[in-house]
Amino acid sequence: MLRNSLYRFPKIYNKIRPFSQSHTALKSVDENQSNTSNDEQPKRQFKLRLSREPIYSFRTPFRIVSNIINGYVVRWTLDKEFNSKTFLFGAMQAVQTVSALISRGDFTKVADLMHPESKEIVSEIQHYFKFWNDEQRAMIEVKMKDLLLQPFIHNLTIMHDPNTGRMWVGVVVAAHGTSGLSQIGSDSLPEPKDNVDAFKQGASLGLYNTYTCNYRFVREYTKGIDAEWEIASLNHIFPNQYFSPDP
Repeated sequence: MLRNSLYRFPKIYNKIRPFSQSHTALKSVDENQSNTSNDEQPKRQFKLRLSREPIYSFRTPFRIVSNIINGYVVRWTLDKEFNSKTFLFGAMQAVQTVSALISRGDFTKVADLMHPESKEIVSEIQHYFKFWNDEQRAMIEVKMKDLLLQPFIHNLTIMHDPNTGRMWVGVVVAAHGTSGLSQIGSDSLPEPKDNVDAFKQGASLGLYNTYTCNYRFVREYTKGIDAEWEIASLNHIFPNQYFSPDP
């Protein structure tokens, strides 16, 4: 399985999931909800997210250097046409498409656009998606005009399975944004009079709408296989929003 192969390299794809305890508690609530009265259920809150995949927000200097070196190795040995900037442009097109489909709840098309062995991730996203209200679901869609920083490659790694000889390149793309930022100047948020007014409008959106998203892209470079880049997993998190599975 591709997913198992990815997590076989602990230095590249860490098995430790920061939200695993919350997810376990969430599943427990789901399973016991029908057998427990509302008065007996403790109020639990979890950070608003789409999956249990780890979230990477910023790169360390070591990671930046590592990505540069691995990028050269990919060009020298696997793909002479690989270019980080070109890849990032295409990746963000895919991020916008998939995030829009998720926000509409069209998981059939989401599954079609992701790697065939990523069904577990799609099911996990569907599980969390049901706890988002309509307003929050609309905020899942990533728009370039809503980004606070330029999207960047957090991880660029080369993976090799010595047992089968198969080889992959994995890339984690990270983006930070504030949902609704692009509406400044529209009917809902009038054109700011000056920079101070623009700042006030941005602040009115608040940290409540700020998100971080990660998309993992994988391409197999095993000799004799002509593969394309595919999304292996993803996650969105709104650090300042919470949900409770309790009614």
